[in-house]
Amino acid sequence: MVKRNTGSFAGLGANQFGAVWLGGTAGSAFTANPNYALDVPLDGLQSLLAIRSASNVFDKVYLRRDVNQPNNGVLPVIDFNDPARSFPPLERTVTMTNGLGDVLNASAIFRLMPANQSITLANGSQSVATTRNYRTVPLGPRSGGEGDEILATATLTNVAAVSVNFELRSVYAVPVTQGSDVSVALGARLVSPTVTAINGMSPARVRINGTLPADYGELTTVLVNEANGSNQHIFAFSAAYRAASGIGATYEFTFPEFTGVPGFPADAHLMRGLVYVNTFSDGSSGGSRTSLTPGRVYRSVSRVVETAF
Repeated sequence: MVKRNTGSFAGLGANQFGAVWLGGTAGSAFTANPNYALDVPLDGLQSLLAIRSASNVFDKVYLRRDVNQPNNGVLPVIDFNDPARSFPPLERTVTMTNGLGDVLNASAIFRLMPANQSITLANGSQSVATTRNYRTVPLGPRSGGEGDEILATATLTNVAAVSVNFELRSVYAVPVTQGSDVSVALGARLVSPTVTAINGMSPARVRINGTLPADYGELTTVLVNEANGSNQHIFAFSAAYRAASGIGATYEFTFPEFTGVPGFPADAHLMRGLVYVNTFSDGSSGGSRTSLTPGRVYRSVSRVVETAF
């Protein structure tokens, strides 16, 4: 049963806010009104983590273990001046390679136990700088199973010269050594598939052709949307399917012919003209996507292109 807990922050300065996580949920409050409420989905003894931030940079971490208030219970005050539970964050550097001149960002994602709750500890703003600091929970107060993965992103927006509306490349990397300086490599750019109308008519049967970079390909999804309509065709395929079908990195898929099938309207095929092609693909190495195995890397890319077919 979800239970409602309330609480408050102390030690917030001007223009600062507090964020709190407990048992699978989160809340926040500002200096002018330091009170918060949480709907906690997990029962039993949990860990409470909070940070104090200003301008997207946090300067204090608060950690309290074995919290288990009843429904409608009041949580202990989160006091960022409490020397027993509040401390400065651990600060290290992350260097991002293969940024390709995109706008970059990096932060730590802390895994809080026993809820196994992933908490993004944002730090700073986006820029083209390839090296910047990240902040996280110090090593000393961590318990078993807790740790960081580093999230780095590269964003490309409105590049008319290559017909790209938007591309986001992400890499989630678990440091070989927790609490250390790290270097992460972003994945390759994704070339959007070509879209053709194989019957030369409108509405049209759609065919997509593309090639996946080696960094991706575990699961790929291609969405083709009418720019001025409501129809959408979705193609989704896994690395296992490509292997079983004898398809390598280069793929071709054609939307089935459903015309004449009872219940399928002919105009459900895409109308020829302007479409948006949204392609997502990912890949990982060194462990499962959700593990904190040292050295595990997960990469993904999402690319949106406006094109006519």
